[in-house]
Amino acid sequence: LKVSQYTTLSPMESDVEYPEIKNDFLTIRSQLPVLFIATPKDRKGSMWTKEQPSAQILQRLILLAFESLQTLENYLMDPLGNHDVKMVFRPPVEFYDIIIHLNPRQIPRLLEAVDKPTVSFSRGLLKNNASVKTLSMPVVDYDPVQCYLKELRDAFGDLALFFYDTHGGSLIGVLWKPQVFIPQPFKTSQVNGRTLECRNNDIVMVPNVEAIIEDFEILGDGLVKSVEARTEKWNI
Repeated sequence: LKVSQYTTLSPMESDVEYPEIKNDFLTIRSQLPVLFIATPKDRKGSMWTKEQPSAQILQRLILLAFESLQTLENYLMDPLGNHDVKMVFRPPVEFYDIIIHLNPRQIPRLLEAVDKPTVSFSRGLLKNNASVKTLSMPVVDYDPVQCYLKELRDAFGDLALFFYDTHGGSLIGVLWKPQVFIPQPFKTSQVNGRTLECRNNDIVMVPNVEAIIEDFEILGDGLVKSVEARTEKWNI
């Protein structure tokens, strides 16, 4: 997958710089990230995209953008129709391997969701007749979902990708990485989330899916409502 994007955050010194950037890009393309953005102060390194997105994510973004554009164009061709423009902002969940459903009460940005919840929750306030009184300051800038996501990515980032809508999302989508179910030689440094099996007289490691799903629930205790494993989409 080869994608290049040229952008200027400030004017270039001369028009000569544009072909220079393109020539440099073509010369060292194999060493550059899948998405390349050139700026006046960063013409070769693309520091903004050096670590992400991956080719898999970028390909998905391109597909979503294309489908969204087609949908919006169809709406514009029929301006009098009863259209739901919000549909282009609703993330599709069909392609996820696992869906982690979250407890809405524990999502601080729930009211930012594309589809507003029918029930809202008050946070940081005590009722007048509450038995417990406190003068403590309310918790500010604390997002348990982001903390949970960080733990998931730290623990299982080598096995799966985790997707979440920061603006009030109520679920986390999990997508296994392409090569994750290929048996790997035993290494003590890579036993996390894996189990040992004997295949063709060799000891190999494969993902321990049941234990991983159980860990998802344990790490998200109080935040996770349920974990939906779509077993029809993948096999060990």
